[in-house]
Amino acid sequence: MTTLTIQDLGSALKFLKKLHILCDEKSLPSHVISILPEVLPGEFFSYSTIDLASQEMNFLASSIPNVEEKLGIVQVANEYVRNNRSSEEHPVIHHYLKTGNGKASILSDFSSKQQVDHLEGLYQMSMRLLALEDLMMIFLPVDSTPTLASQQQNPQQKLLTVNVLRSQRNFSERDRRVFNLLRPHLFQAYQNAKAITRMQQGQAWLNQTLEQLSLIIVNFDSSVQLITRSAWTLLNQYFQMSATQHDQLPETLQQWIKYQIALFTQTDHFTVPSLPLQLETRGNRLTIRFMIDRDQGQYLLLLEEQSLPSFSIEALETLGLTRREAEVLFGVSKDKSNKEIGSMLGCSDKTVKKHLEHIYAKLGVQSRAAAVVAVLEQLGLLH
Repeated sequence: MTTLTIQDLGSALKFLKKLHILCDEKSLPSHVISILPEVLPGEFFSYSTIDLASQEMNFLASSIPNVEEKLGIVQVANEYVRNNRSSEEHPVIHHYLKTGNGKASILSDFSSKQQVDHLEGLYQMSMRLLALEDLMMIFLPVDSTPTLASQQQNPQQKLLTVNVLRSQRNFSERDRRVFNLLRPHLFQAYQNAKAITRMQQGQAWLNQTLEQLSLIIVNFDSSVQLITRSAWTLLNQYFQMSATQHDQLPETLQQWIKYQIALFTQTDHFTVPSLPLQLETRGNRLTIRFMIDRDQGQYLLLLEEQSLPSFSIEALETLGLTRREAEVLFGVSKDKSNKEIGSMLGCSDKTVKKHLEHIYAKLGVQSRAAAVVAVLEQLGLLH
């Protein structure tokens, strides 16, 4: 296994500090593309989505603005998504749809130089026009992990890809490992951006003022500059604040903030992604996200309350299972035998067994108990 050098880890840490700034979904792609070359050299970078429901690929940002439209790359990509989706057209995307493995894949992993030259869509009508010879991609789990077997069964699948292209076939295992190291941080940045966008959309829709947002602003000297009314309500609900603490944060929240600050300021090693703080009470979950506004010299805490997910057939469908697979797994969770499940669903126990095989493949497990545990974890019902 390739070992990353101290310089590699230092570059990755600098990338992480730049990555976790205040961005919404619209600004994040350009921000990622602007800083990615500092840790992964290349001639062309792009950040795109593939929507299997609408059968379209959308380039959200690239290192050469609008080049996809000018050269017709978007049209080529959409033709792939709508029609073939075969290894002959785009081996990397095909590999992901087949395996669900979103880690860094390189075009040359699957195709020789001669084979790539014969890719009419991917190479002849796109990469060749930019004098590019190789491509490395990662996929982020925007929705559920898709497979070829579930494409038609889950119309809401949406893939998010970050791509690095070079003029030579010289991607190394070091490049692959660095990209894989950045992947969970890119996913966390995407989640943060989604949370910010949801709040921005809610503010526009309701024409809210700042006071109506669940926001806490802490200065770099640790003094509290602002606690909005809705944020105070949530703090009081989850931390049982007293009236005398209106300008102070709960001690446990202060300690968590100090830990988050330490993650962003340490320089000796690469850290794990800055995960949100989550608290639960009375069937609801409070998520507190930590962000830095370096321009203003402030730390921002975004508070968001949501109802806890329930374990139901409908909830299982959101994980990429078909309706019948969800019904089978729901029966398994109730400790029903294959025969009992088949009787309830009007099918044979052999059919139930076949559905279970498909469920195991999708969830990456090998037993009934492991399948139940896997979906409980994905639904956030098991900690």
